[in-house]
Amino acid sequence: MMEQISPRTLPYFDQLVLVRRFLEQDKEGNPAYPRNGCQDATRLINYTAGLEEYAGWFIYQDIDLRKLNLDKCWHAWNYDAERRLYIDLSMDQFGVFRSIEVLPEDTSLLEFSYKNTSEQFKLNSKKLIRRFEGFRQTFVPKRQLVELVAQV
Repeated sequence: MMEQISPRTLPYFDQLVLVRRFLEQDKEGNPAYPRNGCQDATRLINYTAGLEEYAGWFIYQDIDLRKLNLDKCWHAWNYDAERRLYIDLSMDQFGVFRSIEVLPEDTSLLEFSYKNTSEQFKLNSKKLIRRFEGFRQTFVPKRQLVELVAQV
């Protein structure tokens, strides 16, 4: 069983939620998010929280797929070097995972690749970031909504 680390304990949790909400509603970008959405998620987490961008392979934990050499899928995620954690906002495209997944760096689910990471860095994100900034200006976190309602 996979170790569960709560994303709520991270100091940049609000940025993770903001990015996830944006990607879920960004129909101009990827209307099928989280499917094929790892690159955008990774880039925006780097942009908002400053976490490193990694890419490599998502490793399916299915023995039958391993026998057929079909157990890997190209994937990108973020790395928190201070806490030695992987942060993944699109892992739920691969099955029963949380919308914000936090994993220890020794997880067997992700395999880093220098080649894949160098490909990730080539991603042009100007339009994505422009759309995100527009969304960010109108987004009110749930915590702030509760505080606003309490003031009324």
